[in-house]
Amino acid sequence: EDAKLSRVSRQRSYYAIRFNGKEYGPCFGDKDLSMKGCFNLEGSCSCQKDDYLDSIIESTIFSVDEYEKLHCFTKEKRLNLTEPVNLLIA
Repeated sequence: EDAKLSRVSRQRSYYAIRFNGKEYGPCFGDKDLSMKGCFNLEGSCSCQKDDYLDSIIESTIFSVDEYEKLHCFTKEKRLNLTEPVNLLIA
């Protein structure tokens, strides 16, 4: 399967990567890719193009078998991104 690269728009970089309480996260963009706590249950994840330049995936409702968590380090307490964030879905 081909990987897809999408960049967050500069105007919406605040929403690049976020966690929405204990029930949701990680989320990419405001609506672009959201994973609920039980992400492997059918319908627990959603995707709707909003803050990223390209749609991340074609499906709007789906589940995820597994994902890899990568760490982002910053000197700021909150991510303050001045460069575009790349999101690679494989």
